[in-house]
Amino acid sequence: MADPMAEASTIVLGPGEGRSYEMPDMRAVFKADGHETGDRYCVSEWWVKPGGSGPGAHMHAANDEIFY
Repeated sequence: MADPMAEASTIVLGPGEGRSYEMPDMRAVFKADGHETGDRYCVSEWWVKPGGSGPGAHMHAANDEIFY
């Protein structure tokens, strides 16, 4: 099987650029994932409205997740 990252290229997106998803208390913008990263990782921006509950407790069995 060919390595999906063998022909990797640089992805440059500014603030707010990418695939955007609006939710009641938050907004997500995915910069790179899936085919762009060979399913190895995901880069995304998240905004939670003041007083919003955020994403809530959950897990992804196939990857790790960090927030800052």
